[in-house]
Amino acid sequence: MSKDNRMNWIAKRLIAYFFSDEDPRNLAICRVIFFFLMGCAYLKVDFVRFAYAPVELYEPVWLLKVVRAPVLSPYEMGLAAWLWKGSLFCAAIGFATRISTVTAFVLGAYLLGFPHSFSTTCHYDAIMVLIMGVLAVAKCGDVFSVDCWMKRKFSFKQPDGLSRSPEYSWPIRLICVFVVLSYFAAGISKLRNSGFHWFTSDYLSHLLILHQYIAYPPTRWGLTLAKYQWLCSVMAFFSIVIEVSSPLALFSRRFFWAWILCVYVMHIGIYFLLGPDFSLNIFGYVFFIPWTHLADYISRQRIQSVDPK
Repeated sequence: MSKDNRMNWIAKRLIAYFFSDEDPRNLAICRVIFFFLMGCAYLKVDFVRFAYAPVELYEPVWLLKVVRAPVLSPYEMGLAAWLWKGSLFCAAIGFATRISTVTAFVLGAYLLGFPHSFSTTCHYDAIMVLIMGVLAVAKCGDVFSVDCWMKRKFSFKQPDGLSRSPEYSWPIRLICVFVVLSYFAAGISKLRNSGFHWFTSDYLSHLLILHQYIAYPPTRWGLTLAKYQWLCSVMAFFSIVIEVSSPLALFSRRFFWAWILCVYVMHIGIYFLLGPDFSLNIFGYVFFIPWTHLADYISRQRIQSVDPK
């Protein structure tokens, strides 16, 4: 196969993956679930306390540095936080969907990036900003939204029913790629910086002990597991395998369910043994689920239960 033929084959595969026809309901359901979960997760988070941090320690993350985002006062920070939380729930119900999703992305990028601009950077919520950015430019409010209901209610012209379109597939595919790459990058980073020593040395044993005194996990199980170096090596090896193999979840539905189960178990283990909570990553999993197929299957089962014939 020549170079041109290979490039044409790759281009066709990418177009088929990102721009296949998709039911608009699938993207809308993902929008509802994602923004509702985000709103509930951050509803009681106090962002105002970060406005009292010493300005001398402020080292903005690259995105805030590029846009030259200012340090807001406590009053301005509180106002921005409530506007953001309100935009999350407005986006969930599809009220002024374009405005609410763009507001959620812009304010979310600032509010979620600001706490990481003071001498420490975590990666448990970075993927949320990318997902909100994709939904801000996607047509995710065409169905199952207040906007759609108002258009049908007050429009003199009866709107035509929406058909399957690539407009509803590329946002879901792109978000799935972002989620998978976040795990793949973590695995590659471990191999690049530590190599095989990540799972052949006693690094994880020392990490389990260290986190008992700096991260305060909910259990003391890490101290017990740290005594068994071979078990720690096995756990470290499988964590690498799970992360590096993550791109396969994009191409195989069966592998995805096995992979997602392993990832979920890995996150539970990280929380109970090391302390960091990656529960927000679960919000990205909703875009992997074929919601319309699931809804149609449930509807068929209900019809068959009512009418066995």
